[in-house]
Amino acid sequence: MCLSVRHPSSRASSAAGWKRSFPLTVVLVLVAAAATGATHLLRDLDLAPGLVAEITDDASLVLRVEDTGRPLITARPEVTGARRGGRTSTAPFVAKAADGDPGGQRGFAARADDDGDGRVDEDRLDGRDNDGDGQVDEDHAAIGDAMTVVSRSDGVHAEFYHFTPRQLRPTVFVTLAADGPGRTAWQLEAEGDAWVEMEIGDRRHRPSGRPAELTVHTYVTRTSGNSTNREHWVGVSILDDPAGDGVGRAVLDGVVLRVHLGRRPLAVAVSAAPSWSGLVRRLAEARLVRDGVSDPVDGRRAPWIVVPGCAACRREQPPDFRWRFDDKGHLVLLAKIEPGRSGRLDPDLFRLLDHDLGAPDQVVWTPREGATVGVAWSRVTPEAIARRGAAPRSPCLSLEGLSSHDAEGVLSFRFRSPHPALVRRLVDDEPPSELTLALLDGRVAQVKLEFDVSSTDPVRSAFALARNRSGQELLPADQQRLLQAERSRPSLAPALLEGWPNPFRDRISLRFRIPATVGEAFVWEDPDDRPARLDPQAPVPWTRSEPMATVKIYGIDGQELATLHAETVPSGEVTVHWNGTDSFGRKVASGTYFCKLQLDDWTITRRIVFVR
Repeated sequence: MCLSVRHPSSRASSAAGWKRSFPLTVVLVLVAAAATGATHLLRDLDLAPGLVAEITDDASLVLRVEDTGRPLITARPEVTGARRGGRTSTAPFVAKAADGDPGGQRGFAARADDDGDGRVDEDRLDGRDNDGDGQVDEDHAAIGDAMTVVSRSDGVHAEFYHFTPRQLRPTVFVTLAADGPGRTAWQLEAEGDAWVEMEIGDRRHRPSGRPAELTVHTYVTRTSGNSTNREHWVGVSILDDPAGDGVGRAVLDGVVLRVHLGRRPLAVAVSAAPSWSGLVRRLAEARLVRDGVSDPVDGRRAPWIVVPGCAACRREQPPDFRWRFDDKGHLVLLAKIEPGRSGRLDPDLFRLLDHDLGAPDQVVWTPREGATVGVAWSRVTPEAIARRGAAPRSPCLSLEGLSSHDAEGVLSFRFRSPHPALVRRLVDDEPPSELTLALLDGRVAQVKLEFDVSSTDPVRSAFALARNRSGQELLPADQQRLLQAERSRPSLAPALLEGWPNPFRDRISLRFRIPATVGEAFVWEDPDDRPARLDPQAPVPWTRSEPMATVKIYGIDGQELATLHAETVPSGEVTVHWNGTDSFGRKVASGTYFCKLQLDDWTITRRIVFVR
């Protein structure tokens, strides 16, 4: 049942004190239920799509995959060494609150000192009169958007905090204390790999835009995914050390992590993510929330404040993407990084045409100015971390200059041996494919993935690989892409531009033809450079439906003298004339000149001779 009541363990107080007691909904667990060891769900929290956290009235926390019911970790207080004559029948005190509730103001709020004694948060929410003023729970800190409190009869006190901003939603904060007889530990049992202890590092922007380096002591585990579920990483960070005895209060025993508790509250963050890079970012954000902010005027510090991210980071959008194959048939995704387009991407969470690409084996940053930098990357596992003795940093954070808001360049991700079905769909897909990606700040975005027509890498063998794997002929659209991406680019056929008479005295007629097919349009200096099985009847891949055609006259020194034609033209023939004058109407000297025809990106040049 749900009542607003005073806990039986509270001392008697005045009627006025009773009226001022904190008006929270307190869930009382029946004595009979406590005696049988039954637990009740107090609150479930949505951490991420398909992932929930469950808090029960014995101060247990379970992170669970929603559709399968599979737990990722189970955490509960364990008391040993206490001399008790049997199981206690005293019901625990449990309550719910939220930041800003009456009686629970905190931080820099005007009502943070609810009882007006000059101190804040000295009467915690546990159903007791901690500050001895005759009133109960009137001056505590209500932390987060969903705060849940469990105060057990054996002296264990646990407070669970949850914040709803995107970067904090996958994290549950817990403060724990124990003042009863015996030794108390918070025991976290993993359902996957053994726990690994490490220091993780992260780089982010402060609200001012200045970069900040963060280091967090962490224990991590991972549950492997299957055909229907992604893997999950879980991290536990001890955010403060009130006893001053360092991180030795935590003990690892395979899949069991025990965090020893004392009288002073210990703050812990428990976070989950579908990738290693995402977990690192979430635990770094947890560190910032625990530290809170300081008043720049009087220096007062308020913990448990959500620090807003850099404004420029919040406005940034995902970059535009292109794709290609390299000469070994490996898939390469290229992100165009520019101001307003973020390069802080999670390298493990690319999903293309319903296929998880997995971890790339290499990430390369090619800035607009400066040297190209590459980082080797692979799928991160707890075993690999343990062997290395250090935690890897996401390449999108370690590449110099990439985190700047002014960064410009190309960020490429190479994936070895893509799945044949994915290759076939990439080659055949019209319109462009859709790529799902994750930014390190937790956002998920979908972008169109265009073929990299400007690539200078040899892609001919990759398309042959795609054709062989699919068992299909290349479609006309594929042949157009192949022609545009060819390293040894063709030239326009010489027959497309003719001039007569040549030499000429008064006027030369220049006739050019707009070809309709690839066979009409192009020739290769070396016939062996022509792509295999290129269809001569395929349409010419103009930028638009009709090409931009320009005809210009140049001197032997390369100086442009006159423009005779510049407009889009459909297939067919066009004739223009030149009377031996420049763009200002002045007669040029006798000699050799060049007429250049350009159709989109392709050109052909003819030599002409003017005789006066």
